[in-house]
Parts: sequence; structure tokens; C-alpha cells
Amino acid sequence: KLLTTKEVAERYRVSKGTIRKWVLSCRIPFVQANHATRFKESDLLRWEERNGRVARKVEVLKGYDAATTANKK
Repeated sequence: KLLTTKEVAERYRVSKGTIRKWVLSCRIPFVQANHATRFKESDLLRWEERNGRVARKVEVLKGYDAATTANKK
């Protein structure tokens, strides 16, 4: 299954801009399909395994940011 940039951004809970930066720096596997950037779900699963489940790391970091902001108020 091919995923769009928006779908991948939602999957990892980051912005579409972040996904584009990852593509430009070749940090995430992608393919070009009809002049559009797409992501093979199977490639993303392998990438997640090699990189320690990025989605969980992002979720933890966002939780940390929210807790830090709440403590400052």
C-alpha cells in the first residue's frame, strides 16, 4: 500500500513539512510515483523496526513538551 505525505505525517504525529524534510535528507524511505512522493507501508514498517519505533518516540516527546508547558503556567 502506498501512503501520502499527509498519511505518514499523521502516522508519526508530525507535520507534513517535517516529512518533507525527512525525504529531502533521505531519513525516511520513499518512492516517486507520477511526480508525487509516496511511502510504501512495508518499507515504513522495516524503517520503524530499524529506528526504534519513531512513532512512539515522537509521541513521548510531544507528551514531554505538553508537560513542560503546563508546568510553566
